[in-house]
Amino acid sequence: MNEEGIAEHLRKQRGFRIVDVARNSVAKILAACSGARMLVGIEGSHLMHGFALIQPGSSILAIQLPYRFCGVLKRTTDMAGQHFGFVVGAPSQGEFQVNIEEVERTPDLLPTPVPHPRAVRRVSGCSVFLSHTLVHSSERMP
Repeated sequence: MNEEGIAEHLRKQRGFRIVDVARNSVAKILAACSGARMLVGIEGSHLMHGFALIQPGSSILAIQLPYRFCGVLKRTTDMAGQHFGFVVGAPSQGEFQVNIEEVERTPDLLPTPVPHPRAVRRVSGCSVFLSHTLVHSSERMP
């Protein structure tokens, strides 16, 4: 999987932050994700770390494995009034690859949330979760 390439591309081109939920402290994850407008990452439970912290009306963009599809995030975002999008990878030598250009274009197709008056913290930008969670905002991480 070309996960690190995608993470670096989104960090450089869109200002996303990379957050590794297995390595970063809870404080760092909270600081990076609170109020984010978008999470992007490989479909999986690690996306839920940020889902609980994103702004109302925000989006999750899941990168789906080519050999299975899980609809839990779609149902969860629908129930929470969030938006959901996905990009499906292509099989590649026992793993899978994702077209970086497709990932780059997809956030523009998702709605931009209107800042909520009760949001804990307003953050301009997006958040991306990969296995290393990639989170975007215009604020600096501590």
